[in-house]
Amino acid sequence: MTQVELAELVGVGPRIVGELERGKPTVRMDVANRILAAFGLELGAVPRKRDGTP
Repeated sequence: MTQVELAELVGVGPRIVGELERGKPTVRMDVANRILAAFGLELGAVPRKRDGTP
C-alpha cells in the first residue's frame, strides 16, 4: 500500500502518513487510531501500577 492509498483509505493527507513514517514525534490520537485501524490496531491508555511498572 502506498502512502497516498493509506491516506485516502483513512481520510488524512498523504503528508501526515509520510511524516509518521519518517518518525514525526507527535500525532493526534484520533489520527493515529484512524491509521492504525486500517491494520486492525488501536492506540489506547494502558493502566500502570503505582510503582510505574506495567
